[in-house]
Amino acid sequence: MCIRDRLRALLREPVATHATIHCLVRAEDDLAANQRIRAALAATNTTAGDRIRVVRGDVAQAGFGLPLAAQTVLGRQLDRIVHVAAHVDFLRPYAALRSANVLGTHNVLAFCAANDLALHHVSSIGVFSDPRAAALQTIEEDIEIQRFDRPLGGYAQSKWVSERLVANAMEQGVRATIHRPGRLVADSEFGRGNAHDFVTSLLLLARDLKRVPSAPGLAEQRVDVTPVDLAARDLVHLICLLYTSPSPRDLSTSR
Repeated sequence: MCIRDRLRALLREPVATHATIHCLVRAEDDLAANQRIRAALAATNTTAGDRIRVVRGDVAQAGFGLPLAAQTVLGRQLDRIVHVAAHVDFLRPYAALRSANVLGTHNVLAFCAANDLALHHVSSIGVFSDPRAAALQTIEEDIEIQRFDRPLGGYAQSKWVSERLVANAMEQGVRATIHRPGRLVADSEFGRGNAHDFVTSLLLLARDLKRVPSAPGLAEQRVDVTPVDLAARDLVHLICLLYTSPSPRDLSTSR
């Protein structure tokens, strides 16, 4: 989920209409950080008023690269962190993604622990790409990923390790929830998405060539996809429900 989809979902969530949203943005300077946010809002015709606070920093650095005083102030202003920042690349090896994805999660956990903040960590269903897990008909929410081998691919491996960091932190008292979206595609309202995503690239190629792939068994293959704006909307709604209801309803049957 890119910053555009997260901001739109947070700003439109009815339960969070009065919430102030602090956005950690990696940029060369404060002007560039603010421009990134303005561009994200303009892309979806979303207005924010004065609800957004832009914080220029880098999740891959300890303390987000902020001075100690700024870390203290920020920690006092927040009550929870939604950690979606990641370098998404299915071709790069684990070593190339470790800094942003694994160390980034480590730094977020350290910040949450130091400031007693709740964490919502957005992972990926790709952590279950081990063939033994993929063969299961149902993967329960409380299943332990260490039951299976580390997944194939650097990106999935980085999310697997990040989940283990979160689980270990939870055992030490950090309040955290792990969310695992499936494969995300272009949003349902504007048709915007990651043009470099595998499924999107395949569909665009089929459109341009006016041909569809053909291979033994391919017709029986099933690919579950979710428009990114719907995934962001339901993620934000679920996060808000966790803070307003002790027993949030089952979204799969009520929405």
